[in-house]
Amino acid sequence: MIARSLWFSLTALVAAIPLRATAALPPAAADFIKNHCAECHDADTKKGDLDLTSLPFDLDAQKTFNTWIKVHDRVRDGEMPPKKKARPDAK
Repeated sequence: MIARSLWFSLTALVAAIPLRATAALPPAAADFIKNHCAECHDADTKKGDLDLTSLPFDLDAQKTFNTWIKVHDRVRDGEMPPKKKARPDAK
């Protein structure tokens, strides 16, 4: 049931975003990454071998889509950012 709800939410989000082969990251997501992720997940640091500052927002590419799902799930579940870092409000 939770998986179906998550899938529906993700599908609705994807449907609401006009997709192009190299779609830009939505501004709110770009700000979130800059403020909460880029310190550890940029081209220089690349913790977990993940550079969110250069990850394309190409949701048609299955591997990239799966990475964005994983990022979403880790933030939603409170795993990221780590507890010792500034955390975003639950909204």
